[in-house]
Amino acid sequence: MKLILTFSPPKEKMIPFDHNYMVGSSLYRLLAAQSPEYAQALHNKTNNKGYVISSLLPSGKRIYDKGIGAERYVLIVASRDNNLLATLQVAIQKQGHLNVNNSLLPLIQASIVNINIPPPPCELLTKSPVLIKKNDRFIRPDDAGFNEAVIDWIKRKYVHYYQKSCPEIRLFNIVNYENKLKVVKLNKLACTVMRFFIDAPEDVIEMLLTEGIGSKTALGFGFIDEVR
Repeated sequence: MKLILTFSPPKEKMIPFDHNYMVGSSLYRLLAAQSPEYAQALHNKTNNKGYVISSLLPSGKRIYDKGIGAERYVLIVASRDNNLLATLQVAIQKQGHLNVNNSLLPLIQASIVNINIPPPPCELLTKSPVLIKKNDRFIRPDDAGFNEAVIDWIKRKYVHYYQKSCPEIRLFNIVNYENKLKVVKLNKLACTVMRFFIDAPEDVIEMLLTEGIGSKTALGFGFIDEVR
């Protein structure tokens, strides 16, 4: 399932370029206010928080010197934990806005919908930057071994997610990509946004669309959607 949140722009008319961590932190604070026990249980998980967050996706995008303007913004949270999504939905509806670096985005709508799982092979794209780590550093598609690192991550995640061995991933091929640098707690992290083809069993596709890909998915990284 996924929670789709639609917001009006803040009075400042824009949001920061590096807003992913801010959005992730804001959603966690909302969750903590609505259900402290739930939030603490998630906080105690060192990895695999169980949900993934897109970037704030602008409609009618405008680029300014210090940020991104838009007529409205869409934020998507995906998870197989329906209770988590329902708790976030209630919390954001109660608050009525999203706080991004002290800019308030008024809530227009909050709805929970099913995730469509396309049959493989399929083309997917990232809707927030992906952080892939190899040998204790984050790498991007023009670094050696990127594809292999992605496939290795998928296999390890599959074992954790389904508690069984990962089947064969027959194809992983990047169509196009753009390298990014995103700031998290004053650290610049190498990441990428990309479109890619993947040929793998349907439950692998479902996992990617529900859990995202790579590190820090609960902080606004690694959100995956199908190309429409």
